Amino acid sequence: MKSIYIDALHGASGDMLLSSLLDLGLPVSFLENLTKKLGVDDLIVLKMTNSKRNGVSGTHLDVIIDSSELHNYRWQDFVDIVKKSDFSDYVKNTTSNIFNLIGRAESEVHGIDINQVEFHELGTLDTLFDVVGVISAIEELSIDKIYCSSLPRGSGTVNTAHGVLPVPKSPRLLPSLRLTL
Repeated sequence: MKSIYIDALHGASGDMLLSSLLDLGLPVSFLENLTKKLGVDDLIVLKMTNSKRNGVSGTHLDVIIDSSELHNYRWQDFVDIVKKSDFSDYVKNTTSNIFNLIGRAESEVHGIDINQVEFHELGTLDTLFDVVGVISAIEELSIDKIYCSSLPRGSGTVNTAHGVLPVPKSPRLLPSLRLTL
């Protein structure tokens, strides 16, 4: 049984998680193949570099989206793309559930029907690649359990498509997370 632990002291973006999975042995070619399976290999370029910050070294992954790709996808669009792909049922179902969960959270926050939700900041191919990439990599590396530290509390404000909003100080999540796959 393989388990991983995510130390989310400074958050955990999709690119950060994918970089860590590369350091665990995921082949770069696996991620390059994902862009083809998603049908976006002409719109996404992956740039991997070795990085060292504060004495810690690791892989740094940049997912670069073609600047002509300005389309803002909805959560249902991402589900449709994944469902039409040749990914395993595990990847299709898990990623669809994740996008649905994000859609439901956006629906609740904005007080609108889930079918009216638009992914503003999350509506790019980077989000699609991050979610599908992490779930596919978990399957590829045969990871059975994922543990995560407590998530950091936010502060300050962030500029969004809805204007300047406060960063939530108390996330409605468990202090730590254990996910069994």
